[in-house]
Amino acid sequence: MRKIICLLLCLPWLMLGCGEEGKAMKKHLDGGQLRTQATALAEAWLIHAPTENGFFRTRFNALWEPLPGNNKVSLVSQSRMIYVLAAGYDLSGDPRYLAAARAGADFMLESMRNRETGGWYRAVDAEGRPVERGVHPYGYSFVVFGLAHAYRVTGDRAYLSAAIDTWRSGVWPGLEEARRSNDQPVSARAVSLPQGAVWSQNPYMHLFEALLALHEASDMPEVWSDIEAMAAFTEERLIQPCGCLPELYDAETFTPLDDAAGGQVIIGHQVEWASFLRQAVDRGLDQRYAGLAEGLLDFAIAYGVDRDNGALLGQSDQHGVIRNTARWWWAQAELMRATTAFAARERRADLWPIHQAASDYALIHHIDPVHGGWTFESFIESGKGLATLEKAIGYHAMAYYLEALSHVPER
Repeated sequence: MRKIICLLLCLPWLMLGCGEEGKAMKKHLDGGQLRTQATALAEAWLIHAPTENGFFRTRFNALWEPLPGNNKVSLVSQSRMIYVLAAGYDLSGDPRYLAAARAGADFMLESMRNRETGGWYRAVDAEGRPVERGVHPYGYSFVVFGLAHAYRVTGDRAYLSAAIDTWRSGVWPGLEEARRSNDQPVSARAVSLPQGAVWSQNPYMHLFEALLALHEASDMPEVWSDIEAMAAFTEERLIQPCGCLPELYDAETFTPLDDAAGGQVIIGHQVEWASFLRQAVDRGLDQRYAGLAEGLLDFAIAYGVDRDNGALLGQSDQHGVIRNTARWWWAQAELMRATTAFAARERRADLWPIHQAASDYALIHHIDPVHGGWTFESFIESGKGLATLEKAIGYHAMAYYLEALSHVPER
C-alpha cells in the first residue's frame, strides 16, 4: 500500500520538480512574508480579543467587527487564543502579548473551572458565568495545551499545576486504553463509554499535541510515558491497512466504524497526526514513528489534494474515495505545516510544489492581506462579503507559521 501511495503522490508532480533538492527551501519559504502574515495575525487578535477581565472575544467578521455570539467563550477558543498570543510573544518579545496571555489564563483558572468537581465548564459568558457545563474531552485537551503554553512563556506554576491536574482527570477513554495496552496504571478517575458508544479520535489526537506541549514545558517523565503509550496505541490499534487513521471507532473494541455506520477518514486529521508524530520523533520518540507519520501524510496527499488548485479536501473512506469535497481552512493550514516539516526534515523535495500550491490557495482564499488573519470560508468560493465572512482564531495558521519560520534559511 505504501509503495502505491508514494507512486500516486509523485507522478502528478514530476513536472513541478519532484525529487529536486538544494535550493527548494529558499525558493518556497519566504521568511519576510511568513513573518509579516504571522505578525499580522497575532497583532489583530491582540487588538480585538482581550477584555479587562481576561475574557477573550473570538467572533469577528473580516472587518474585525463583532459577530453574534461574542459574549461567550469555550475552553477551546480561550485556550487557542492563549496559544496565539504566546506565539505573538515568541515572535516579537512584545510584553503586551505576555500580559494578554496571562490575563486569559487567569480568567480560565478563576471563571472557567468548576470548583465543585475540579473540572472545567465547557463555555462561560463574558462575566464568567457558566453557559455550558458538560465535560468536554476535546476542550480539556486544549486546556492542557493552552495552559502549558501559558506556563512556558510566563513561568507561573499555577498554570502548570492546572494543566497537570487536567491531564490526570481521566476524561479520555483512549488515553486510558493506551495506558492499559502499554502496561501502565489506569487513572482512578478514568471515564468509560457505554457499550455500543462511538469514540472519536479527535480529542485523543489533540491530547497528544497537548502532552507534547506539556512535556516541553515540564520535562516530566510521566508525561513522556503517556506520549509513548499513545503513539504505540495509535500504531497498533488505530492505524488501518490503508495507512490512514479513521475518525470514529467502536468505544469498546476500538475498531473503526464501517461506511454504513458512518465511518470516515477526515483528511486534515491525517496531516495533523503526521505533524504531531514528527514533532514527537524530533523530541526522542522511536524513529519508526517518522515512517508512520510519513505514511499518513502520503495518504492525505495521494487521495485528498485537489490537483487543480492545491486545496485539501474534507473526507474520504479508507480506500481514498472522496466522500466530502469541503475545503476547510484549518486543513489547508495543516497541509502547509506538514509539507513544510517533512520537506525540510526528511528531504522530501517532492513536497515543496504541493506546499507551494497549498500556500497559493490559502493566500487567494483565506489569508486577509489588508486586515490580517484568516477567514473560515473562502473569499471567493463562499460568495460572502467582508461583513459576513468570519475570522478564524488562527491556532492552525500560527502553528504553520512557527513551523515554517523554524526552517527559513539564513540569508
